[in-house]
Amino acid sequence: MKDVEMAAKWKDNDSTEVSVEEMEPVLAQLDENISRLWRALPPCTALMVITGSGDPREMSRLHAKKRLYDSELKMKKWDDIPVKWMDEDQQAYTLAVDKARTGLGFIAIK
Repeated sequence: MKDVEMAAKWKDNDSTEVSVEEMEPVLAQLDENISRLWRALPPCTALMVITGSGDPREMSRLHAKKRLYDSELKMKKWDDIPVKWMDEDQQAYTLAVDKARTGLGFIAIK
């Protein structure tokens, strides 16, 4: 079930959006896998599908920017740092962390 995460390139730190056409077959396969599992369950059985997290790409990008800023700040004056970490970055990072932490859960009883 990790195919969706791999197809979305969440682990690649690639911020480009994956097209619907690329994701469609992967999501169809996920649907088929869950359907096959559901059909194999005996009656009165609960099926829970829980995602681990949301999209972490923006969080990873901002985290890398923060690490770069912190390392540059140790060696240079603030005015000499090419990449700045501003309040807007911190706010965006907080939102990105929330998005990455938010997963989905589904439960059904056959």
